Amino acid sequence: MSQNFEDFTAALAKGSGRSVLIMRQAANPRSFEDAVVHACLHDLAYDPQCEHERSEYLARLIVETGDETGLFGRLVAQIKDQEVDAPLLFTVLARLAAKNGDFEKSAVQRAYLDLDPEAQLDCLDALVRLVGMPAFIEGAARIDADLEGEGWRAGGLLDALKDHDEATFDQSVGAARAEHPSVERLMAQYEASNQPTRVADGSYDLPAILAELRQGKRLRGVIFKDLSSDDWQLICEDFLAQDREEVALPYLTLFGRRPFTGNPVELVRWTKSSNSRVVWAATRALGRMESAVVREMALEQIRAGRPSGARLLASNYRSGDLAMILPMLRDLPDNDEVHDLGLAILNLTGENDVSAEDSADVLLLLYERTPCSMCRADVVSRLFKAQRVPDWMADECRFDSDPEAVERPDGVDAGSYGRRGHHHAHRDCRPVAAGGLTR
Repeated sequence: MSQNFEDFTAALAKGSGRSVLIMRQAANPRSFEDAVVHACLHDLAYDPQCEHERSEYLARLIVETGDETGLFGRLVAQIKDQEVDAPLLFTVLARLAAKNGDFEKSAVQRAYLDLDPEAQLDCLDALVRLVGMPAFIEGAARIDADLEGEGWRAGGLLDALKDHDEATFDQSVGAARAEHPSVERLMAQYEASNQPTRVADGSYDLPAILAELRQGKRLRGVIFKDLSSDDWQLICEDFLAQDREEVALPYLTLFGRRPFTGNPVELVRWTKSSNSRVVWAATRALGRMESAVVREMALEQIRAGRPSGARLLASNYRSGDLAMILPMLRDLPDNDEVHDLGLAILNLTGENDVSAEDSADVLLLLYERTPCSMCRADVVSRLFKAQRVPDWMADECRFDSDPEAVERPDGVDAGSYGRRGHHHAHRDCRPVAAGGLTR
């Protein structure tokens, strides 16, 4: 196996635009076909639930092989295979068909009929993106029988319909609501579910909040910001009376968003829990506290090669700290640990005034090492703001699987450039491991 092919498959697994450049420089681009087909059949994303779906990225690679027609037929033939990722494969096919002729579109629609009912639901977005309103109406009818369980799909269907024809979107949706009761019910449910949940005047019920916390329930919304200083102090004091992990967890989660007001030692004991979620939440909460005790803990963990040490530095950063973290990022062998450390580095550089000189080396290495396309796009964002994006990286980002990595080198204003909302969830959740085409 050549180094060129190994580099290509590594870039392909990460969704990096480097794969396109390797293919373009190769003497025989078709030598990468099997690897591309495999990526279309099996989602290689590190975190498929959070990372941007890769159909546009993969469709581009298929075009780059120079054998688009042959690969289209090869992929269509595998849509019935129970071992493949049908939604990903179908979406790739739909993207290819959208820019080709009626034959390809008909083939994709026939392939849809070959899917089992659950897979059809998962492929509705792609079908709507391909054929528009008829598929949207069909989708609304399918979902109508279980709006409570399946109504969440409405957002994706609407986005796909807008992609199909943005110019007539509002008019066509309005007409469909008037003509099709299932569309009206779906839209009403969607609109109701997207109403803001925060009370306009910032009012809240502290006893009810404490009652939920004491039952181990995680608070939703942004109540932690609304609480007065006195009421926040009462919650911090109430936490001290808790001794069960499942009850401590929602408090610790809150303290990761707004600093705990007590002694950091009260949180340290939870970092020794056997529950990885509790350890994660306690570490993140400690990182929010500016404290000599926490900083010393961070340095000890960094010296021991533990990624959690970087997270403890979030509110205890000093110039030069990233140089200590660099060797750990270089040497960690496990993708989960690299991802954990990468999230901590992004949080640290985002929460502190870190100079370009201090951050450039570690961010360049993180670009290479992170298995996650969302984290890679955040790295590009940091480097862009510091005006430190190398030309070779800008070239790769034009073809990245994450659209925000694509947009940044093309000149999106730094002030308007923001991470997608679901990446906040991606950053805040402990990794469970012990474990397009026309650009």
